[in-house]
Amino acid sequence: MMTPAAPPAGPAPAEPFRSADAVRAAHAALLAELPDPPRPGDLARVTEFIRRAVATGAVLDAPDDRKLVQGLIDYWAAALVAEYREATRDGESTRVKPPSTVLTPFAPATLAAAVAAADRWLAAAPPEDQQLARRVLLRLVRLRNDDTFAPAPTVRAGLSGDAPPEDLLRVLRELAGAGVIRVTPGDVEEMDRVALRSPALLDVWPIFNELRKERTAFRQRVTEWERTGRISVGDGLTDAELDQARAYHDRNAQEREFIEACRARTRRRQELFRGGLSLLAVLLLLVIPLAVYSWLGWVTADRETVRAEGARENAEYERKNAESEKAKAEAAEAEVSRQHRLVRTVQAVRTMAEIGAARGEADLDVALNRWHVLADGILADERQQSPERRFFTPRGQKLHLLRGTADLTGMADEARKKALAAEQTAGRDVAPQQLYATDEWQQFGKGTALTTAHVLRDALLEGDDPKVQTALKAVRTDAYLRVRLCVNGVLKVVDSKTARPFDDVEPYVREFWLNYWGDMGLVESGAVAGAMGQFGSKLGQIESTLPQYAFQDRLTRYNENTKAWGKQVEGVRRAAELLSADPAKRNEANRWCRNYSRMLYRSEAEELRKLADKLLAALAHDEKESIRPYGSN
Repeated sequence: MMTPAAPPAGPAPAEPFRSADAVRAAHAALLAELPDPPRPGDLARVTEFIRRAVATGAVLDAPDDRKLVQGLIDYWAAALVAEYREATRDGESTRVKPPSTVLTPFAPATLAAAVAAADRWLAAAPPEDQQLARRVLLRLVRLRNDDTFAPAPTVRAGLSGDAPPEDLLRVLRELAGAGVIRVTPGDVEEMDRVALRSPALLDVWPIFNELRKERTAFRQRVTEWERTGRISVGDGLTDAELDQARAYHDRNAQEREFIEACRARTRRRQELFRGGLSLLAVLLLLVIPLAVYSWLGWVTADRETVRAEGARENAEYERKNAESEKAKAEAAEAEVSRQHRLVRTVQAVRTMAEIGAARGEADLDVALNRWHVLADGILADERQQSPERRFFTPRGQKLHLLRGTADLTGMADEARKKALAAEQTAGRDVAPQQLYATDEWQQFGKGTALTTAHVLRDALLEGDDPKVQTALKAVRTDAYLRVRLCVNGVLKVVDSKTARPFDDVEPYVREFWLNYWGDMGLVESGAVAGAMGQFGSKLGQIESTLPQYAFQDRLTRYNENTKAWGKQVEGVRRAAELLSADPAKRNEANRWCRNYSRMLYRSEAEELRKLADKLLAALAHDEKESIRPYGSN
């Protein structure tokens, strides 16, 4: 009897990336290195990237990191499917489906591995680093009323203490490398945000049991001191233990008073010792009862003095702490105001860009409705005297760009009428999708969207705020990436190696104009603006010269393209089928003929590629420069 053959083994498990940053770096490298069009071996690289990125979910527990990696997986999965859909009609293609495109759930064993790595480092670290690491971990939690720890993130400046900065940086790197803490870069190093990787570490890492015992022991000591009427202050408490207690960042009012009482008691004991020696000499000369009576009175007075001094020092501490909290609150309010201003600016510019980039009646109606909603919110801020209203009215002007929102619909209608009249005067019939590519309509977009972006950009840069510069650079990075994707998408459609109609560039062209009239106006240099304009003008010129159907130019472009692609015989047959009685053949022939009528000549594709190379070079150079007010670069 024959034994059935075992099923073929599946692919070996993919090795995950170490972090979300590693996935992002691999994505950038893959995007830069893949040829166009990719070879079969290159598509295998895309599949391997997806498998490794999916496996990386096992080590990612932060929601933002998981969202980022899942987005990159979806991007490459869509690109892989699209690449096979675009394979040449005459060649053979093999579909390769990634094993999975859903991020792997986070593996709890990752925390255990991180704890083991941190314990190994602590065991081998010098005593000074061990003590500093324990202090850092204790600063990242706070003791609650039920004697349990809760996470308490902070910034690097809050961890400095008396430790040298280089020692603190070394310990933070080791703990972050082991995977037990997370360090998020801030605008400056002192504002780097430090937090535990996961609240679950408080239960699975034994070191927190030790820290909790030490911390709760001190709180229980203070509670007993308060319960007994604050007698026996600090008995049995060493100087080292007292110094450690003073380093606790989550002390309550009783603990602060206890520490101050201990300090005062130490000073008074020293004074008592010196005074006792003097008193002993006096006792030899005075009557013992009188000396005892005097000594008792002095002890009572001393006790009142200690209490008064402790109360005074505690009041001074509370005053300084209140001033510090006030300064932090003011800084936080200023940061929120700055962020709100940036968000309002980007919202206004992008919404205006949607109006300028409208390619049809429905697009324009949606864009105008969005604009009115945003404008109502801005005007409401003005009535409330909000910080955003002050930002949008520099030097006391009354929303000189935004207040006229009620006239935008009329302005758009007027621009459309002018565009239609100009084309009819020239003796041309204008298709609906061509109306929004005319000079008259684009002039309306430039006069509103670009002007808005330039004015708001200059207002943002007036204060030379480094945080504003950083935020605008982030907007520039995203905008330039979108423009690159649009340009490369257009080039892929018009590539001389493929036979595709110009209609396929429509999504890329619309996104190109959204960026041109939107975010680019906030960040681009003069060189980039010029290159963008030349590339966009070429797109509009091509669109205006292409026939809407095969017979509009009497099959001129259709015949040239079928000849260029070696499809003359099929071209004649398809043209004849346009008159077929079979609806299916007629519809297929109509689609085929329209495609070849709306293809670019190879010379046109080469001109477009040259302009694209110039634009991509300008983008690469501009990213190295600071963002300046409009017209200064």
